[in-house]
Amino acid sequence: MIGPCRQPGPLSKLFRRRQPGLGPGSASGRNSCTPTSCKRRETYEKRLKLFAQAQTFRGNQAATKAKSMLAVALAGQLRVLQRHLDKFRDKIKKLFGKHPDPDWFGSLPGAGQKLAPRLLAELGDDRERFNSPQALQCHAGTAPVSYQSGHCKKVRFRRACHKVLRHTVHLWANLSRVERPWAQAYYQKKREEGQSHACALGCLGQRWLKILWKMWQTRAPYDPQLHQRSQLRHGSWVIDLICAPNAPLTAADA
Repeated sequence: MIGPCRQPGPLSKLFRRRQPGLGPGSASGRNSCTPTSCKRRETYEKRLKLFAQAQTFRGNQAATKAKSMLAVALAGQLRVLQRHLDKFRDKIKKLFGKHPDPDWFGSLPGAGQKLAPRLLAELGDDRERFNSPQALQCHAGTAPVSYQSGHCKKVRFRRACHKVLRHTVHLWANLSRVERPWAQAYYQKKREEGQSHACALGCLGQRWLKILWKMWQTRAPYDPQLHQRSQLRHGSWVIDLICAPNAPLTAADA
């Protein structure tokens, strides 16, 4: 979910080391939300007034200095952590570029430089590991578990699955809504049916995994035009949602 304020940069920018004061109205309080980092300018002005008038949670001077020293120490640790994370990302990027399948993994809408290597790592190279899209969907946890006892038939959430892959597919499905209109239309339809944000993304991830399995087997990159022709040929109801006059095509308001 997109928060009200955008992060200005890496973790090291979360703390203002040159201005460690933590009291209301201090420089660090003002710098925590700037017109460029805050999504709404009126929110920026409102927060400045709140910082200047805050008294309830204001500590004494000794506690403020102690907490300021702690904040500076934590900021230093975060800066070291950020450098190591950058090294890991550079190494992953180099290894991903040397892999035989980076082109079609990188063609997945919304995957980007971070999720594409994660998807490649979780699927691996053994094409016989999953003999059908349903096997991959069950492994990723997007396929529900159905059971029946007499006349009672129910469907429940699948818990026995690969948790890392399920989380990766969840993030990928959410980001794909921005790049592919059909993905946003499908998600919006599920929300209108009463499903939650997470459930709607699970359904969208279910469809993406079917596409991903086919791409994985054929080693072919994602082709939006080919996918749209396939939807038209099979009479997909998602096409009707995209062609509707009031169909939502972006995820900005989600």
